[in-house]
Amino acid sequence: MLGDRERQRRLERLARATEAAKKVLKKGDRLTITKCPGTKRWIIFGHWEGDEIISASGRREYAAINVSRVNGERVDFTRPSSRDRLPVASGWGVG
Repeated sequence: MLGDRERQRRLERLARATEAAKKVLKKGDRLTITKCPGTKRWIIFGHWEGDEIISASGRREYAAINVSRVNGERVDFTRPSSRDRLPVASGWGVG
């Protein structure tokens, strides 16, 4: 069971990842997502529904914390500053 401190850290990490992803993701982006139990799959980004990523098919919802690639480029939305993790040439900059 998680303690209060660990639970709070995980919630902050998820919030940071969601905020960073909302600045970057555009409809039609191809995302690589990790789902339980560690299975990687790709989806096409459709839209946001609150803090959840909805695929273009509308069938599933995903958390930004589980995105590892956007259009083939490695990303880590969980870092406090992902600027170095995102392809700057394409205009991405998440601070």
